[in-house]
Amino acid sequence: MRATVRRQLLPTALLLLAATVASACVGSGPGKVSGSHDDAPVINTAPRPRSRASSLVVVGYASRQDRPVVEQAVAILRDRGELATQRGREIRRLGLKEIEQIGLIACDSSCPPSDDILGTAQPDVARNPLMVDCSVVLNMPRIRKSAGEWDAQLGGVTALVLIHEQEHCIRVPDDRETPAVAAELRLAQKLRDSRLIAFVRASYKRLDADGYWKD
Repeated sequence: MRATVRRQLLPTALLLLAATVASACVGSGPGKVSGSHDDAPVINTAPRPRSRASSLVVVGYASRQDRPVVEQAVAILRDRGELATQRGREIRRLGLKEIEQIGLIACDSSCPPSDDILGTAQPDVARNPLMVDCSVVLNMPRIRKSAGEWDAQLGGVTALVLIHEQEHCIRVPDDRETPAVAAELRLAQKLRDSRLIAFVRASYKRLDADGYWKD
């Protein structure tokens, strides 16, 4: 079975970790965290400075190997006008949520075994009901495997996972997959990458008539 982007819950421990990082990110400003290293264990990692690619994103953890890929994925969304902060007019017109910040974890050896979960999102509605904080976990081992299976660029596949999970945050409480997959396709078409487009079209085949993943 080919892997696709699926929004299913990872085990509770990892989601709690993502939520912890996201909440810590809200109160932290840019600047280097003393004693932090990109290859430090997740359990001991404090939030990193905001992504160089966008002030919207704070990378809570990414290994030395994964951090450049994550930065590239954020830059891909930014350069194509697909970050939530760049879509304010559309978001307000459709009555969606504005994202105050994305707290991002790129898990590696800490990822639980999975055949098809490339990423998860956990939106946290703040005091302002129109705003959310978005906690995203990228399953980098699965993303790398999927990119290899599709002979697609790793940064591009990672960007598709990121835009998919961002879409879930801005559309909460609507948890259908169809809008998130549509966001992937829009990005893949902007990139004019036939392999990424094929990757996304395969995801459509796994949606049921109501817009959820088939069992």
